[in-house]
Amino acid sequence: MLVYGKGFLKCEAPGIPFFYDKRKSFFTKTKRGFHSLPLGTVDRVYFNKNLRYSSNSIEVVEKAAIDMGSKEDKADNPALSSYDDAMEALSTLISRRNRGDRTPTRGNRDKLEQVITYLKILGLEDKIKELKVIHVAGTKGKGSTCVFSEAILRNCGFRTGMFTSPHLIDVRERFRIDGLDISEEKFLQYFWECWKLLKEKAVDGLTMPPLFQFLTVLAFKIFVCEKVDVAVIEVGLGGKLDSTNVIQKPVVCGIASLGMDHMDILGNTLADIAFHKAGIFKPQIPAFTVPQLSEAMEVLQKTANNLEVPLEVVPPLDLKKLDGVALGLSGDHQLVNAGLAVSLSRCWLQKTGNWEKMFPNGSKETEIPVAFCRGLATARLHGRAQVVHDVVSDPQDSSGSMETPCGDLIFYLDGAHSPESMEACGRWFSSAVGGNKSLSTAVNGYRRHGEYGRDFNRVSKQILLFNCMEVRDPQVLLPKLVTTCASSGTHFSKALFVPSMSTYNKVISGASAIPSDTRRKDLTWQFRLQRLWEKSIQGTDAALDHTLKLDGITVPPHDFLCGDAPQCGGAAGTQVTSSAVMPSLPLTINWLRDCVRRNPSLKLEVLVTGSLHLVGDVLRARVGDGAVGWELSIPTTTARTVGNLRVREGSPFKIAIFADLHFGEDTWTDWGPRQDVNSVNVMSAVLDAETPDFVVYLGDVVTANNIAIQNASLFWDKAISPTRDRGIPWATLFGNHDDASFLWPLDWFSSSGIPPVRCPAASDDDGCAFRGTTRVELIREEIKSSNALSYSMIGPKELWPSVSNYYLLVESSDHSKPPVALLYFLDSGGGSYPEVISNAQVEWFKTMSNTLNPDLRIPELIFWHIPSKAYKKVAPRLWITKPCVGSINKEKVAAQEAENGMMKVLENRSSVKAVFVGHNHGLDWCCPYKDKLWLCFARHTGYGGYGNWPRGSRNLEISEMPFRIKTWIRMEDGSVHSEVNLTYD
Repeated sequence: MLVYGKGFLKCEAPGIPFFYDKRKSFFTKTKRGFHSLPLGTVDRVYFNKNLRYSSNSIEVVEKAAIDMGSKEDKADNPALSSYDDAMEALSTLISRRNRGDRTPTRGNRDKLEQVITYLKILGLEDKIKELKVIHVAGTKGKGSTCVFSEAILRNCGFRTGMFTSPHLIDVRERFRIDGLDISEEKFLQYFWECWKLLKEKAVDGLTMPPLFQFLTVLAFKIFVCEKVDVAVIEVGLGGKLDSTNVIQKPVVCGIASLGMDHMDILGNTLADIAFHKAGIFKPQIPAFTVPQLSEAMEVLQKTANNLEVPLEVVPPLDLKKLDGVALGLSGDHQLVNAGLAVSLSRCWLQKTGNWEKMFPNGSKETEIPVAFCRGLATARLHGRAQVVHDVVSDPQDSSGSMETPCGDLIFYLDGAHSPESMEACGRWFSSAVGGNKSLSTAVNGYRRHGEYGRDFNRVSKQILLFNCMEVRDPQVLLPKLVTTCASSGTHFSKALFVPSMSTYNKVISGASAIPSDTRRKDLTWQFRLQRLWEKSIQGTDAALDHTLKLDGITVPPHDFLCGDAPQCGGAAGTQVTSSAVMPSLPLTINWLRDCVRRNPSLKLEVLVTGSLHLVGDVLRARVGDGAVGWELSIPTTTARTVGNLRVREGSPFKIAIFADLHFGEDTWTDWGPRQDVNSVNVMSAVLDAETPDFVVYLGDVVTANNIAIQNASLFWDKAISPTRDRGIPWATLFGNHDDASFLWPLDWFSSSGIPPVRCPAASDDDGCAFRGTTRVELIREEIKSSNALSYSMIGPKELWPSVSNYYLLVESSDHSKPPVALLYFLDSGGGSYPEVISNAQVEWFKTMSNTLNPDLRIPELIFWHIPSKAYKKVAPRLWITKPCVGSINKEKVAAQEAENGMMKVLENRSSVKAVFVGHNHGLDWCCPYKDKLWLCFARHTGYGGYGNWPRGSRNLEISEMPFRIKTWIRMEDGSVHSEVNLTYD
């Protein structure tokens, strides 16, 4: 019997109705209690044929619900669809007109009471008590600590939420779910729900909250509704009176490094500042901190003693414990933050009862689990020790081919704004540009294709691009930066001082256009910064005219950076030797681009620092006039990093693909176990003959619907053992059989050795479904500490369906060269999910690929299990003839029900070279698709599953010089066939 169920979030976010069977769930039940179906561009969404439900019926109900929900939402909130409207609304909550205005709008003593009142209005006061929170304060490093902690726990398999501040480009950066900024759609849902309820109460006399208070309660709303397993909360300012301090019982608290900052609010001594930071301590709740100056440590310890808080001081992370893993955040100061994050994460796992579940065999306190290493390696935080290569082309070259030689323009972004952080910034910048070679390889990003090895003929110039808030003390910041860099042998050729582009009294979206009146700025503050700079460099005051009007400001000549022309700092006749005040940031960036266009031998390394707002402005300015494109630097390391693969010097990079192994079939018979042994033999023969650098398990590793035990991981582990035993790294993705429910009645089997399947008491069927092992459980088991070579990841859980959506980077053996390839792994569903690639996955791929590979210079390979319908279009009719290559074409393509435009996205990216799938055991061909990319089947590897065709494995080889990707089939008997070059000559 089919029952209609209407699923709606309790948090008022509209869900999508679905059908389910009383005896057998339509989907595997999750703790969220509802499932949003993918809303793609196709006319209909189909589901797994094995589920036996009418796609037409589902379509009708789904469409009606979507239409109904959409109309109701827009009726309640006319501005729901407008992100700019939400930004305008947020802007009205800014009570201060400039960043230096610290005049409180109301008494601070009742600030937390007001936040609690807002939470009550939203119905969150009791619900936030259920959040399992990591609360982090500090002067410097608290944001990095939060990012490390979130990445560690996400890589342990938990659904994470993180709230940080400030944002650089878009306010959604403050709210991360499973490592990604919250989507615009979800942000608008939760934003307008909060706004509407608070606005109604504002009419009754309660004022709307100031901006940060609103964002704080919005974060709690998001995390409660998204049902995160862990909420990592960064304090905004101070701690004791901070809006986030309504958290009464966090799981654990952390205090990062303390220093002198925000003295106008927190006090003029380190003890005063420590008092505020220690305000997040809660009675008997464990806390961790890093080594502090004695003045601060005494206050922290005294507060902890008064509250009976077990406070532990954590030393910086020992690199030796990471076994060659490089931190995802650059700079030696990050070892302090990483050490704190490891302790916070370990404590969180222990206090929530998850430590023993994840590490049942125990793990010494001094050991760093592999999942922790993976998190530390993949953590990312924009604007902190970030390297961005500007892609400069000749504006006269309309083809965009970049054939015209240009110099190099590299931006080093770090939002340091305190003396301590400025010192750390100086050390990082010096190491990144060559002061410390061992660290520079870990932060030195890839450069433009075809431009390597030219640095021997380049003239390198280090440039400072600086601005800071007027509440800061540049007399301390600038000398600290100069002396730190100089001590490492790094000297700035020039300094450029620019006004801010962002407006403090307005919240704008990341997509907003750059203001057209950027020239009309008061430059008085920038001239003061320039005077301080000249004094710190030359020891004397420069003769600057501070009465200049805008018309008196000009940009320097292009040879200013080469030191051959009169220097420009103001009107004619006003000259200084090493700096310039620039009228606007967009003009400055375009001027720097013009400089490297005119000087192909020039390499500009520009440190952008002094303010996170300036860093955000630089990132936003990439869409301004003259912007061609930016390449984000991806950290590398001298040793293998979890998440990054590397080509061996002098050798191509080889990948073996094992598809459709189907371990665990018919285990109650003699035949079943023999098939698993045969499959191990196939893999062993391929591995020994090919000696690959990497292995991809392409889905259907096990046949879960044929495994009558609770833990299918036992068979999963057996399947990966040939690769693991040879010390070869691997990655897995899921197929349609890996978590399918065990469905057959018990009387099919002998009772010997089979655990009983307990059916629901209300079941009136003669058999019942055995839940089996979920995808998340399978992958958690795989990435446990004993599998140090597993590169598999649990992707963002909002990427319905399933969990194995992630990417891996293959780095060159030469640190100065760009990555060799990007490997994307997508979950094509099946089993307990529909056999689709959803619209959410498509959007995730577009976002990630455009971020990692904006100019399509890195070759991309795509892996998923079930072929798309595009495979049907290129499938050979009978015999396999050119341009297709292969040996068996024995069945029709069993395609996905929907892929929601994924193939269109892939064919429009010239960097995508091939897609690899399994699923069809009787197909092993590769065919070109629209002369843009190749569509390839793997070869049936396992003796499990249908068909008796000879077993084998598809293999890939990626060569760097000249670049080439070729593939072939290696059979169990050692023979090789069907070789083809996947890169068009």
